[in-house]
Amino acid sequence: MKKILALVLALCMVFALCACGSSSGDSDTPAASTVSLNVGTGGESGTYYGYTGILGTVIGQKTDVKLTVVATGGSKDNLVSMQDGMYDLATVQSDVMTYAYNGTNSFADSGKIDGFRVLCALYPETVQIVTTDPTLKTVEDLRGKRVCVGDVGSVVLRDRKHLAQDGMLVVVVNISSEDGSVISGPDIITRGFVYVKESENLMEELRVIAAHAIDRCSQNGRSDWSVLKANIKNDLSGYLFKTTKRNPMILPVIMEI
Repeated sequence: MKKILALVLALCMVFALCACGSSSGDSDTPAASTVSLNVGTGGESGTYYGYTGILGTVIGQKTDVKLTVVATGGSKDNLVSMQDGMYDLATVQSDVMTYAYNGTNSFADSGKIDGFRVLCALYPETVQIVTTDPTLKTVEDLRGKRVCVGDVGSVVLRDRKHLAQDGMLVVVVNISSEDGSVISGPDIITRGFVYVKESENLMEELRVIAAHAIDRCSQNGRSDWSVLKANIKNDLSGYLFKTTKRNPMILPVIMEI
């Protein structure tokens, strides 16, 4: 079973964003005014908060949009608060988003929320169901059975520990949607890993390694972004552990332009 973490937008913001453009680069064209948006994410120590914070940094560098990342209680809280006008954007799991839109499950009592639209999928979250009972072959067979979903926030706690120990590294690459060529990047952004100003040589080495991984995929004729991300992640993680003995969480971000 696969869930997708998505970035959703309050419908009341759609027209406001459509009216905001970026500068064309013409010296006679005035630069667009900065748009400030609040984004509901998750717990301060969780993956969603850190991931969206780095995403906001990249968006701020590339556009005239400033994202203010807010720690929240998660997907349902984000949708409810966004409906109440507290947030302009929010990270929401796809299943929770479906429940809200249809007014089912966790939204059966409070009512449906459908005043939002999906901007983009951020990354897939895969959930596997395992059993030692040979008679259980489908999800339907679990009806009436007891299912253990793990300790409270076990996966989140694992990610928190990983982030606390080794930090996070994001690789951002802009790629042409027409021919797959690299338009800009790779850019390296870190949180909790190294102090960038004191590690400029390391940052440059990481950019070179990421660029080589991209070139290798291009030469092999592979345009699958999942393969490209895996190559970037594998090459960087091997180099980082060899040189620093640390294993930061690596998140490649491929943006088609």
